[in-house]
Amino acid sequence: MEITLSYELSGTTYSQVFDLLALRGMDEPDAVARHAIVHEYLSGAIEEQIDGFFKRPIVLAFEPPPISRRRFLANWFVAPRKWVSYGDYLSEGATNNNLISEWLEDCELERAFEVELFDEHKYYAWQDAAPSEVELMYCKLEVEITGEPDSPQTFTTGSGGLAMMETGDAWPSFSDTTHVHTVVLTPAKKSDFVPALFNKPSVVGGNVTFQAFISAARAPNPDDGKYYMDVKIFLQEK
Repeated sequence: MEITLSYELSGTTYSQVFDLLALRGMDEPDAVARHAIVHEYLSGAIEEQIDGFFKRPIVLAFEPPPISRRRFLANWFVAPRKWVSYGDYLSEGATNNNLISEWLEDCELERAFEVELFDEHKYYAWQDAAPSEVELMYCKLEVEITGEPDSPQTFTTGSGGLAMMETGDAWPSFSDTTHVHTVVLTPAKKSDFVPALFNKPSVVGGNVTFQAFISAARAPNPDDGKYYMDVKIFLQEK
């Protein structure tokens, strides 16, 4: 299975795709922590007041990544802001303190990592298969990108390469008063590079707009020499 790791550094967000051996607690209940207070009354009665829950923790067991992705994994692990996305699920939070690899068969090249991520978002229902009203994801696949670090390219839903969603439908009207918007960019098939999101996306006139550029480890689509990325926009209720 594949998962996308993203981290923010100096206002720029970097994303990369990793292969997993196992994923626990993100898309299926594995461990949860209730946000609750127990009230004890003079009469002896006890009442529990529950206000949502947290996923505790999400466990990611990585297939041994190549050296370039090991470097990315280390940068993601030490970044102050980091998140992961898998299908329609997005989780942002803090990790355990140590990133330690296990050398499979005592081989230096076969370094397997396991990371625990503590999701900081408070949930009120466990999302089941399809996106719920709490968390949504919209996407457009194989969008051409030409932006460079010194001249980031601007993308806006409803125009250009993001004129329509992958389904062929129009994008919804976005609002930053009701939802937090997170844009995740990953290299599309046949392209291998790190898409970089420049500054924080914003909502203008009901559309999400952001700037992006082609970052490190470049390998364009061999068919036409161009770069393509998949664009996913996650929404979480405030």
